Amino acid sequence: MKSTKSNNYVSIFKYLMLVPIVLVLVSIIIGAIFNFNLDYDFRKISNFTVKFNTTVTESDYKTLEQGIDKIISDNDISDYRLERVGKGAQNGVFVRIANDCDKLDDKIESIKATIEETLISSVESIESDVVVSTSDTGFSLPKNVTKMIWLSVLTFACILLFVFAYMWIRFNLMAGCSLISTLAIEVVTLLAAIICFRIPLNTYFVVPFVVMILTTVIYSTIMNNYIKNTLSNEKYDKVTNSERVAETTKRFLLPLGIVSLFIVVAIMIVMFFGGASLIYLGLAIIVGLIIAYLASLYVNTSFWALTYKRDKDTVLKRRIEQAKIKEEQRKAGQKPDDKVVV
Repeated sequence: MKSTKSNNYVSIFKYLMLVPIVLVLVSIIIGAIFNFNLDYDFRKISNFTVKFNTTVTESDYKTLEQGIDKIISDNDISDYRLERVGKGAQNGVFVRIANDCDKLDDKIESIKATIEETLISSVESIESDVVVSTSDTGFSLPKNVTKMIWLSVLTFACILLFVFAYMWIRFNLMAGCSLISTLAIEVVTLLAAIICFRIPLNTYFVVPFVVMILTTVIYSTIMNNYIKNTLSNEKYDKVTNSERVAETTKRFLLPLGIVSLFIVVAIMIVMFFGGASLIYLGLAIIVGLIIAYLASLYVNTSFWALTYKRDKDTVLKRRIEQAKIKEEQRKAGQKPDDKVVV
């Protein structure tokens, strides 16, 4: 480890922290103007089924879906989703329309009538003998998001406490403090990113945060193991914290990046075969993984480098002394004391 200006990357820390600050400020402005972009789980949704009353081919299915889509969009409705339902003669399309405050009740009934009367004539010729009908209009009420948020906050606080204790016992006090500070920044950053990018929140909104936290804990543990070994090695006694974490980051930048990339690709494959809600969830998870990767490499290590004092680490001193005792016993031909823990 050489002391060079390029290695002293901790000095970049203050610039890196501008990212979450800017995101938070932008998210506050966007949130104040547009509020949260809630998915259908947290909104009132009107729904009905367009029944074909026969088995339709794949090409006919696509043609009929396009016709339904055009009829709905022609009625100045943009927030809706179409899902295929049924099998065989029960084939159809399930239509869900965001209907906050029941503003679209009359328009939805008009759309249903238009679909029944004009769908077949408005599309290109189809092979299947389709008889279009629509079901009665139903609705789903929004779920209680406040309760879920409070439970998530309580769970996050418990996770922080556990992670702090784990990192303190396994490594040192500053490792625990650095990680919980990093996790707090990550949660705020991910929430701000979700608001800025207008990613809808659904009932699984906690999953991206859980994935991000677990990824950060795993990555940080791997990196702290390497740092711990250098702290106990006399070869690195004169190395500064900045140089120590710079070397650690350089060592794990590519391996952890490859792991993260594989996870992102796997999520994108799943998103490709999923519906709208799954796509939104996948996007949030990917953003969380990117935040976890960068924060583990730079934010967490920078916090540690700025706060850790090697000469005040009593746990490290005991470990070094115990290691010396075992080494002296080995050189003297004595059996090392099993009670000595390194």
